[in-house]
Amino acid sequence: MYRHGVELAARGERAHWVAGLQGYRLEQLLDVWRLRYGHRDEIRDPFLAGFEGYEALTAYAESQDQRDLKAWLGLLERHERCLDVPSEIERVQALALDQPTAGVTSLWTAHKSKGSRRLYLLTQPGAPALGW
Repeated sequence: MYRHGVELAARGERAHWVAGLQGYRLEQLLDVWRLRYGHRDEIRDPFLAGFEGYEALTAYAESQDQRDLKAWLGLLERHERCLDVPSEIERVQALALDQPTAGVTSLWTAHKSKGSRRLYLLTQPGAPALGW
């Protein structure tokens, strides 16, 4: 989901994040990045601030099978331009919409769509929406 949001933002395109961007926990990703790159004084999440370092967080995530943390750790490990994560998050946040808008891509996970009465996949501006 993060990668798709970043790709849209890199093209200057707005995106609607179903259930709001805050639910996708990009601030947690940013704090994990801060821990990895030695910006401990900027970490906002008290839980993450309690780790001595990135290796300790990685060990904890593995030993406790923390899926969300493991996903962020994996993203940072695989990211080709990992140092760009803070600016990527900033661009995504600047272009995020909380409400669906015609001609704007909506992003969601199956979990975030729970309770939605109907979902639409908008392919391109002006193209018919595919609903289910």
